[in-house]
Amino acid sequence: MLFLNDGQTSQLSFGLRLALQYLSRYDVGATQSETDPNQLQLGPTTLAPFEANDGSYVDADANGYQYLLDYRHGVSTVPVFAFRDALQGGLSADAIRDTVVIVGVTAQSVKDYFFTPFSNGFTIDQTVYGAVMQGEMTAQLIRHALDGTPPMRNLSERSENLWIFLFVVLGAVIGIFVQSPLKFSAVCLALATIVIGTTYISFLWSWWIPIVPPLIGGLAAAGLTTSYMSYQEKQSRMLLMGLFSRHVSGEVAEEIWRARDEFLEFGRPKPQQLTATVLFSDIRGFTTISEAMGEVALMEWLNVYMEAMAAQVTAHHGVVSKYIGDAVMAVFGIPVQRSDEAMIAKDAQNASRCTLAMLDELQDVNTRSIAQGLPAITIRVGMHTGSLVAGSLGSRDRLEYTVIGDSVNTAARLESYAEKLFQASEDETSGRPGCIVVSDATRELLGEAFLTRPVGHAELKGKSQKVVVHQLLDFARDGDGK
Repeated sequence: MLFLNDGQTSQLSFGLRLALQYLSRYDVGATQSETDPNQLQLGPTTLAPFEANDGSYVDADANGYQYLLDYRHGVSTVPVFAFRDALQGGLSADAIRDTVVIVGVTAQSVKDYFFTPFSNGFTIDQTVYGAVMQGEMTAQLIRHALDGTPPMRNLSERSENLWIFLFVVLGAVIGIFVQSPLKFSAVCLALATIVIGTTYISFLWSWWIPIVPPLIGGLAAAGLTTSYMSYQEKQSRMLLMGLFSRHVSGEVAEEIWRARDEFLEFGRPKPQQLTATVLFSDIRGFTTISEAMGEVALMEWLNVYMEAMAAQVTAHHGVVSKYIGDAVMAVFGIPVQRSDEAMIAKDAQNASRCTLAMLDELQDVNTRSIAQGLPAITIRVGMHTGSLVAGSLGSRDRLEYTVIGDSVNTAARLESYAEKLFQASEDETSGRPGCIVVSDATRELLGEAFLTRPVGHAELKGKSQKVVVHQLLDFARDGDGK
C-alpha cells in the first residue's frame, strides 16, 4: 500500500514516507504522472496502481493505491542488527551512514511476520519480520526514484486472454497434426518449455505474464484434440471396416485406410468416378434347383457356394459388392481410384484370375455336394471394364457401399448372355463348371496371359449398340496363372 485517499485527505504509507524523506536530499518527490494525472510518479518512474486481476491475481483486494513488490534483490539483502549492539557500541557508524534505518521488533510473540515468494514452507522460520519488509518496500521505492528501475508490469486483461488463447490454439494444432505418441510428448515438452522460458525471461525484465493458464490450456487442448482425433479415427476405421472388412483382403483394407482422407467425406464414403472391372456370377438353373430342395437345405447349400466364391474374390484383391439371391457381384478397382492404365489392367487381370479360380474351386464344391446327394453347380460369369460411380447408399445407421453406372449394367447383361454359350452342363473347351464372358474392353487389358476366343457382336438387353464379346477359356500356356 502506498497511500489511501478518500477524496479529501491522503494517508501515506510508512515506506513511502521514509522513501520521500530520504529522496528529499536529491530534490526528488512524489508527483502526478505526466501521462496520467491519476498515477503516482517518483523521479522518472510511474507507479501504476495495482488492479484486481493483475498478473495471476483474480478478484484481489485492490482498494487504495497499491503496487507490486519486485523482490529484485530478495529480502535477505536488507541488513539486520541487534539493538543491543547499538547500545554496547558494537554497531559501526559506517554501517548506517546515509541509509534509512528502521527500528522494529523481531519477537515471535508480536506476530509481526509475513510469508514472501522466497518462503519454502509454512513454518515460522520461513517468514520475514515486518521491519525487514518495510525496509524492502522503502528500498524498492528509492530504486524507482533514483535508478529508474521499472516497476513490475503486467499485460492488460485482453492481452492476457490472447496470450492464453495463443497456446490453446498451439495445443490444438499439436493434437491435430502430431499423431505419434513419442513426437506428441516431445512437442508438448517443447510447448511447456516455451511457456516457462518466455515467462521467466519476461519476469527478469519486470513483466509478470501468467504461466499456469497457458500451460494448462495448451496441454489440455493438445490432449483433448488428440483424444477427439483418435475417436474420429476410430469411428472412421469402424465405418470403413464395417463396409469392407468382410469382403476385401487385408491388403485392400489397409489401402482403403491409407487413402481415407480422399475417400471419406462428412463421415461416409464420398462418390467417386472410377474405372474398374465388374464381375457378375449366377447359378445356372437355380429356379429349378430351388424347387426341388427344402428351404433349409437350399440355404445351407447356397452358403457353402457363396463362401467359396467370396473367398476367391478376396484372395484376388476384389470387393464383394453384394449378393443378389444366388448371384455374386464383385468389383476390382475400388474403392481407391487407380492412377494409371497399368493399374486398371491389373484389376482386369485379377478379376480374370479370380473367375478361373472360382471355377476350379467350384469343382471341389461340386465333388463334396454330389457326395452328400446335393446338386452340382454350374455358373455364368460376365465381366466388363469401364467407368462407374462408387459410393455409399442408405442412412447413416445402415450404409451399403456399392457401384452404379452403365458398366455395371453391361457386366450383368454379359452374365445373362453366357447362357447362350453353354452346352450341356459344362463348358466344352475347358471342362470347367461354368462359362466366362468378357467384353472387348476387358479383353484388351488382359494381354497375352489369358486364352480367349471371340464370340462376336452381341445385342445385350437394354443396350442400343452391340457389344463385342469374348469367352475367357483359361490361362495361356506362357501365362502367369499357376
